[in-house]
Amino acid sequence: MKSSTERVTRIAHISDLHIDADGRNGARASRVVEYLRRRAEHLAGVVITGDLTEDGLDREYEALAKVLDPLSGVLPVFVCPGNHDDRVLIRRMLLNQPGGGPVNQVVRVGELTVLLCDAVVPGSSKGELGAVTLEWLAEALHGSGGPTVVAFHQPPLALGVPNLDGSRLADSQALADVLADHPQVIGILCGHVHTAVRTEFAGIPLIMAPSTAYAWKLPLDRADPDHGVTEPLVVLHEFRDDRLFTYFQPCPDYKMERF
Repeated sequence: MKSSTERVTRIAHISDLHIDADGRNGARASRVVEYLRRRAEHLAGVVITGDLTEDGLDREYEALAKVLDPLSGVLPVFVCPGNHDDRVLIRRMLLNQPGGGPVNQVVRVGELTVLLCDAVVPGSSKGELGAVTLEWLAEALHGSGGPTVVAFHQPPLALGVPNLDGSRLADSQALADVLADHPQVIGILCGHVHTAVRTEFAGIPLIMAPSTAYAWKLPLDRADPDHGVTEPLVVLHEFRDDRLFTYFQPCPDYKMERF
């Protein structure tokens, strides 16, 4: 039985919504949002690790805002940009901020500090934190003494999938160097690979959330014409007993569809 004084923080982690003009991806994301809304009392927040939209257009961010609206005032949502996103529009339309520099944020979510990093290289699918964001991250880590999670879009290592590995985080060694002196970092969250993956980076759990829109084919699935027929998954991270527990939860009652 859990102690009445035990503190538990649960955050939902989703990624790669790819909200576009035809509405299909938005409909799938809306099912995930409804799943989270119904469980909001058990969650401290939602982290979305990039590729919020397909083409980084005003109308797509407007559509995204409508998709996320059911969580407004119910559950805080925190985002970092992906290679399909536009920094200026994220700042203006989602964060109500001016400017066009890297979208880096420090947020407190229950017992956790979450550092949301911008790894966007404008005009490229490749990821790179760059000197500005790495310096920001180092300073933010020095200011966070408690359990901390770092989030960005592209994974910092190769997965053995050629069409994805070429766009992984370019400055992963520099990231590892920054993280080396900070044992309070208990997890790294990212997306981009459109499938659920759990491994380690720099001795820290690395969890990649699948896309709510569609799944990439991994090497063993490339001969399967039906691969991509997947129900949306939500990644749930639970911090308790000084550990990070990660669960991969399908959204129930979702009608399967061909992609």
